Amino acid sequence: MNTAGILRRCNNWQAFKARVQPLTVKQKGDCFEELVKYFLQLHPMYATQLKCVWRLGDIPVRVRRHLNLPGPDEGIDLIAESRDG
Repeated sequence: MNTAGILRRCNNWQAFKARVQPLTVKQKGDCFEELVKYFLQLHPMYATQLKCVWRLGDIPVRVRRHLNLPGPDEGIDLIAESRDG
């Protein structure tokens, strides 16, 4: 499953729901996380305030250590870094 490919084919919420409908619960969650990540990066209200947005598996080691993040999956989906640090 390619979450970016799914998102590229959607231009509204109904299209997104239709595309993810046949997926597993995990795959649906992954697609939704990616959708929220892009929303935070692209929406003007958030894009002006956030420097970086990462999914848990993409967080740089330096950030993971600085935040003392727990192991692989403790319910954290996204981490964002504000422009002011």
